[in-house]
Amino acid sequence: MKPSRIITLNILIVFLFLLIYYFSANMSFFSFFKREYNVVLVMKTTERISEFWMILEKGAIQSAEDLGINIEITGPDLEDNIQQQISIMEEVIESRPDAIILAATDYKRLVPVSALAREKKIHLLTVDSFISSDDAECEIGTVNEAAGAKLGAFVSGELNGGDTVALISFVADSSPAIEREQGVRSALGNSFRILDTVYTNNNIDLGYTETKRLLAEYPELKAIAALNENSAVGAFRAVKESDRAGEILFVTFDSDLEMIQGLEDGIIKATLVQKPYNMGYLAVQMAYDLIRKKPVPPSIDTGSELITRDNMYDIKNQKLLFPSI
Repeated sequence: MKPSRIITLNILIVFLFLLIYYFSANMSFFSFFKREYNVVLVMKTTERISEFWMILEKGAIQSAEDLGINIEITGPDLEDNIQQQISIMEEVIESRPDAIILAATDYKRLVPVSALAREKKIHLLTVDSFISSDDAECEIGTVNEAAGAKLGAFVSGELNGGDTVALISFVADSSPAIEREQGVRSALGNSFRILDTVYTNNNIDLGYTETKRLLAEYPELKAIAALNENSAVGAFRAVKESDRAGEILFVTFDSDLEMIQGLEDGIIKATLVQKPYNMGYLAVQMAYDLIRKKPVPPSIDTGSELITRDNMYDIKNQKLLFPSI
């Protein structure tokens, strides 16, 4: 080979290495060759009332930003609009994203459309609320039966045998509602009189009116357990207005600023706080791993904490009560 050609080749090699170094330093070289990944998060509701869902959404968006992938967030207007969520899922499947993260409004009715997603070779994960099939490749959320049992054990320890307890739940056929109630009832056992479960369809106003009804209809009522944020907010307002505020054993799932004040004032005796930011963040991370054909666990427990007036000022509990939103 002629010396001039060797020199030219060496110059080209040096130039190529400099080019690789430049693009690598700017994180553009590898992304240039990387296909864009598209993930859709189908929420239980896009209604901006519950802090829980707003925080979960924040976690998902941050995770997508950190990973450099596209995320679309959609869902029904209201949490009890199951058919609307099914229709949204059908539309999302038609758009052929790489992965769908589903917070199922109904444990059973979302199964057929979930199966359709898998038939179309779309990765499917569930977050917070699950489905009664094995179509989801990964479930991310609270172990709700165990969380319900924590709350039930607290109630059991504060009451006497034979006392009357009311359960205020949200959407009857969503997996968290089913499992939380099972956990509470299991922990209470047969030592107490447990009234028929009241369902609010995740409506604050209905939680309020139903709690007022219970307080009026059952003067012997000793405890109320509200099993999600919106149900708890409505129930809290009713208890706060009543002449039994601070007397009745009132416990909740989740928290917002209004309920945190209720905990501080002694109207709420305990709340079971979940970790929605972690749920959203990890759900997107697991979707990303599945798309890249990396193994993921079949389920991830994001954890929960029972917070009372006595421990609400602990640093770790303050972070759960006041997450960055």
